[in-house]
Amino acid sequence: MLSQQRHEIIQSLYYYTIIENKKLSNNSYTEESYDTQQIHLISLLEDLPSNEIVKTYKIQRRHCVHINYIIILADRSHLCTCMLLVNSSLVCQHFWHVFATDSNVFFHITLVPKRWYSNEKMQDLYLDEQPYMMNTGPVPSNEDSLLCPALFPMCQIARIHSNDVFGPEVRRAVQKRHDYGETFNLTRKAVQSAVEVGGESLCRLKRSLNDWFAEEKRLAQIDNNKENLNPKQVKNPVERRHKGRSLVKWFKSSIEQVKSKKPQNKCGKCGVVGHYAPTCNKYSMAKKILN
Repeated sequence: MLSQQRHEIIQSLYYYTIIENKKLSNNSYTEESYDTQQIHLISLLEDLPSNEIVKTYKIQRRHCVHINYIIILADRSHLCTCMLLVNSSLVCQHFWHVFATDSNVFFHITLVPKRWYSNEKMQDLYLDEQPYMMNTGPVPSNEDSLLCPALFPMCQIARIHSNDVFGPEVRRAVQKRHDYGETFNLTRKAVQSAVEVGGESLCRLKRSLNDWFAEEKRLAQIDNNKENLNPKQVKNPVERRHKGRSLVKWFKSSIEQVKSKKPQNKCGKCGVVGHYAPTCNKYSMAKKILN
């Protein structure tokens, strides 16, 4: 993702800008000369109050007919007709060109959502206190301090990022997957190298793993034996599952016949369930015939 953002910054060098008039004519179709925009300029301006728009730039790449528009808003945020900031949460190359040429255009790190940050930045909860940046450096305020979104928020960007699902729970799940992949890759390389070398190297790896398991088991037992100072925190008892079929549960197969739970007598002569051999009618009738 960092390489994609770097690509957007590099591509901004191939554009030139023209400041558009605030009063756009509804009779002229301003988007008729391009076909790469995700939204028309008129449609983008419909949801924006006129007093919130500071400047509108027309961005065009050199030797190219395609045009994009950058709208600079009063809350120090911006919108572009390429909709890269809305759809992909990336700061587009059109904004970077305007940022490099106009000292009144501001950038802030919160334009990029937290899901694109590295692990260290992901835990930083004070990004709103970082200052705004312009092409000459940080933006000072009238009170000899730095302007930041904590004091002057970017309302339009807050609306865009309001549906961000990258909360603490998702962040922990992503971090677990990242840690699992990194640890598994390292373990796989260690096992492959030890098996190929063999001998003392393989024994040393096995010994290290066994020592690690024993240490983890010892630490787990110490934690379990600690006195619980919080009486409300009562965990479920440890459940140990033995091998084989459970003594109280019996899962029948799909071809097993359903039998009655009540035990019944089975005749030893004819094999029919429901009577004993001395009371078997078939046996007594056969005995009479033979006599």
